[in-house]
Amino acid sequence: MSLGFSLYLERFIPHRKTMSLESGSITIRRFFVKGNSKPSSDASWLKALKSASFVERKLDLEEENAGWAVFGDELATDFSLDNSVNGKFVVFSLRKESIRVPASLVNLHVKHHVKERMKAEETETIPQAQKAEIKDEVVQSLLEQTSPKIQVIQVMVDTARGEVFLTSTSDKVLDAFDALFNKSFGLGLQQSNFPATALQLLGPDRFDKVLDDPGITIGNPIEIHPEFEDALEGKLGAAFLTWLLFTIENGDGTWSSKHQGEVGLVLNESLVLEGEALGSKQIALKKGVLAQCAELAVSLNIGKLVSKIRLTAARDGGAEEKNEVEQWNFTLDKLNFDFVSMKVPKSNEGPAVARLLARLNSVVDIVELLEDLFENFLEIRYGKKWEGIHEEMSSWVKSLQRKSKT
Repeated sequence: MSLGFSLYLERFIPHRKTMSLESGSITIRRFFVKGNSKPSSDASWLKALKSASFVERKLDLEEENAGWAVFGDELATDFSLDNSVNGKFVVFSLRKESIRVPASLVNLHVKHHVKERMKAEETETIPQAQKAEIKDEVVQSLLEQTSPKIQVIQVMVDTARGEVFLTSTSDKVLDAFDALFNKSFGLGLQQSNFPATALQLLGPDRFDKVLDDPGITIGNPIEIHPEFEDALEGKLGAAFLTWLLFTIENGDGTWSSKHQGEVGLVLNESLVLEGEALGSKQIALKKGVLAQCAELAVSLNIGKLVSKIRLTAARDGGAEEKNEVEQWNFTLDKLNFDFVSMKVPKSNEGPAVARLLARLNSVVDIVELLEDLFENFLEIRYGKKWEGIHEEMSSWVKSLQRKSKT
């Protein structure tokens, strides 16, 4: 690699990323690994990373180049136990480059050069073949002046849980990642949206109940219009998020999670509701006391359900003498079990590798908590308690309407 090109890359791959597993807020998409995930200490992880490491090359128009790079130092590809394995986690990055020249810019240059050619040849037109040659020359010239777009997406593999976490929700990135991951490791991936997670938690036989009746209705819903009817993931996700809102507003705000112990969960004064009726619009509520909000009461009463919610979770950090509390802030939406704009507890103690491990574990901790809550919802929704809970939810909507009028 030349010094000039190295300096150029460093401008476009900053050491401090705005969305990184290393620091700051992050957006996480999770996948279940299809196949046997080997322990993080297994040499096959490093061997596979090296086999598909990023290799620099000159790109043609609309061409892409992707490969693995070292986590936290995406200019490097010298994978080792020290830079790619941390406890049960295997960590690395997807480095993806592409080059684009705007069509509008190409057209302007072609138009200019065609006019210059006609002027030089004293003619009012030139053959199509010459126009094509001019266009090829223009594209090549612009390519030489255009820098590639560089994307860095960080990856962590929890080998104990058999799950992969990715700091991107872009469809194009996910397609490239899925293909390269399968090619490198020989493992398939299943996005862990609400239906996939329900299948994992319930098993195939009990999951049939979810397929038969994924959604819920409360209040007096307007008739569903086929054009706006939710897919399976939307129905199940909205049902869970609406139940979660009800439970938060009508409980003491604490849960006993089988994986994470006693945890507090509160609404972060931000949620979105939408319905499946013709002409139904999204209602975004961001300010005020939501439990007494007229828009919330009316929306729930006409059948709208929660489609997006921002939450704060907190628990005792286990250091009573320091009075420490671990806190997470994140947004969930009904379509994907993604953790959006998430802030995890800070870890300021120990060396950098220990702080990173604490941060990675914090990501898994909040996923386990929400998975426990989702499993609790599924047990209620498809069990004997649902009829009573459904009546309580309907009564809650009525009480919201009364409060909003006072």
